[in-house]
Amino acid sequence: MNAAVEEYSDGRIKIDFYETRQLGNSEELLEQVMNGTIQFCLTGSSTMSIYTPLLEVLQLPFLLNSYEKEFAAARTPEFEAITKAIEEKFNIKILGVYEYGIRHLANNRNPINTLEDLQGLKVRVVPSNLILDTMNLLGTNPTPMAYGEVYAALQNNVIDGLEINWTSIYSEKFYEQLQYTSEISLFPFPAIYAVNLDFWNSLSAEDQEIFLRAADEAMDENLKIMQEIETKAREHALANGVEVNRIEDLESFVNAVQPLYDKYTTMDPLMKAFVDKALELE
Repeated sequence: MNAAVEEYSDGRIKIDFYETRQLGNSEELLEQVMNGTIQFCLTGSSTMSIYTPLLEVLQLPFLLNSYEKEFAAARTPEFEAITKAIEEKFNIKILGVYEYGIRHLANNRNPINTLEDLQGLKVRVVPSNLILDTMNLLGTNPTPMAYGEVYAALQNNVIDGLEINWTSIYSEKFYEQLQYTSEISLFPFPAIYAVNLDFWNSLSAEDQEIFLRAADEAMDENLKIMQEIETKAREHALANGVEVNRIEDLESFVNAVQPLYDKYTTMDPLMKAFVDKALELE
């Protein structure tokens, strides 16, 4: 996106990009964008749950179970209404949704094919109320844990497994400590490109259009890249001895998490409208 913005502005606009938490962790980055210390950040959508549950609907289990469906949902009027509500209350504008990788179930106890195979499994989860609730409803023993502790926890049998994406299995070398990965497309792991609203409003309409165009194109590029990277990561795990299966019968899993749909669709009419729309998408 940064390169596109520079190109479309004929070099007039340049974005300095800082990687690997140089400006702070996810929570700190979002706070800095809200107060205008920095103008932009790319951070996990779940970070927003500190302030509002509105974006949590992106991770309702099995709702957005493909990248195509996720990116289509992110371009609906129903999602735009959610981002507008966030914009008005928290002084940020969300330019786009990007993806770190749809989550699957990986562990060292047994392949997962049925809900019974999950019962009592000690599973590391991202510190998120929604994900914690999801894994509880599925019958696991969920354990919130810092990302940097996961490899050693698998190595020392502190946990049996985790909900994880293929890209992280590859980049963090989790394949060295995992025996099984069961593909279930449980939920996506989206990020948002957040911009300080005061800064955004200071831009000309022309410059705003440059950012919107670049952000939209970046979503398409992200979709293409994710598919390529996941294929490579999956093949690498297989080559290193990880057994991979696809969970075919999802009915019992979907039924187990239905209380979350009831909870979130009654929490806010914006979330209900988004869920209803997402369920219509193929």
